[in-house]
Amino acid sequence: MRRPLQGVTRQNLGKELLAGATLLAIAVPLNIGYAQIAGLSPSAGLYALIVPTIVYAVLVSSRQVVASPDAAAAALVFSSLTALHVAGEHFAAMAAAQALLCGLFLIAASVLRLGFLANFLSKPILVGFVAGLALEVLLSQAAKMLGLRLNADEEFFGQIIDLLTRIDDASIISIVLSAAALTVLLLARRFAPKLPGALIVLITATLVTVWLRLDTMGVAVLGEVESGPPQFDFPDVGVSQWLQLVPSALALALITMAEGVLVSRSYAAKRGYPVTADRDLLAFGAANVAAGMSMSFSVGSSTSRTAAMDQIGSRTQVPSLVSAAGAFVLLLVGTDLLAMIPSPVIGAVVAVAVLGVLGIGEVRELLAQSREE
Repeated sequence: MRRPLQGVTRQNLGKELLAGATLLAIAVPLNIGYAQIAGLSPSAGLYALIVPTIVYAVLVSSRQVVASPDAAAAALVFSSLTALHVAGEHFAAMAAAQALLCGLFLIAASVLRLGFLANFLSKPILVGFVAGLALEVLLSQAAKMLGLRLNADEEFFGQIIDLLTRIDDASIISIVLSAAALTVLLLARRFAPKLPGALIVLITATLVTVWLRLDTMGVAVLGEVESGPPQFDFPDVGVSQWLQLVPSALALALITMAEGVLVSRSYAAKRGYPVTADRDLLAFGAANVAAGMSMSFSVGSSTSRTAAMDQIGSRTQVPSLVSAAGAFVLLLVGTDLLAMIPSPVIGAVVAVAVLGVLGIGEVRELLAQSREE
């Protein structure tokens, strides 16, 4: 059995701890944004950084893959629950139940040793499915950057038309804020990828918002974030609703299986250590059960965060554990610092993060290989 801290030495411990601080700086703004995409409170995104992350880091065979909610999963959570006409306070309970079901499916796949199936899941379908979800996320974040609200009763193309017809109502200040944030984020991504660009942008934008009192000029801010550690409870959901959640939970499990196992194998081959697909499925399953029991939502592998940790030299799960500890402290004493974060800038942070899952490169590769695919 793999030790949770395998790969940690006296020589690299300092680097791994610093990587954990960087991971926390990346994860907090992204998880808040993904929670909002999923239709949940910001605290649900922070809860996902604690218990699910610890459970995953202890169980997984990969030394590097980071478990977290991502844009595609968050969009699927929102679209699947709104399709079931879930609303209000019951939304969080349904999202938690969905994560729990997803976790049970993944644990079952691990027990049945189905990790090899990840090799047979259709890449074109997976690329197209995730890209479609990413487009939904980008549309929602575009509205946020313009200072507008999408009509929830409309479908995707109807929302695009609605957004375009209301462009004259957009907030000029929100547009300026988000344009500045996008510029900095893209430049940082291109020329200084090791810098926590999202954190720098959020801190700067928040200070400007407070200084100029932009919240009184029509700029939406995050608002109050519930403080305190995650509360453990079994989702209060009826039997019929559990059954309604099965298709979407299975879809989340399949996405997690395909992406998680492939990313794990990729980095293991790149850095020269063994991994076990079925053990990784067990880790993802247990993490999702933990997410469901701690009122969060589905988690999977985060390609962007894993790449960021690999780029700065991390080769262990220590950064995930440090990030979990930091998120716990933030929930205890630091949520007041989050209230004045401008929503247009959160939209910019999430939009830049989502660009990586649009699959433009993969589509080009598929087009070169087979137009039918």
